[in-house]
Amino acid sequence: FWGMQDQSVEQVNDFYINLIAQDVNSVLIGCLDGQPYFLIECYQALQEEVAEHYPAQSGDYGMHLLVAPVSTPISGLSRQIFA
Repeated sequence: FWGMQDQSVEQVNDFYINLIAQDVNSVLIGCLDGQPYFLIECYQALQEEVAEHYPAQSGDYGMHLLVAPVSTPISGLSRQIFA
């Protein structure tokens, strides 16, 4: 996924360990029927590159959403995750 296609599983694991060490609420994993289905990364906009592209203010947050592939699509799943 974004910018990590060439990284090993260990490198991705280390990235998330470091991210969680900075803020335990920055990465959330959601499950459906006991299985991990999605990952959400939350970040403060002022601390990220996105702040160079709009007038970010204190308290502005952004997020990345990764949804696992499924063998049977679930209609409205992304909308349900955001809700």
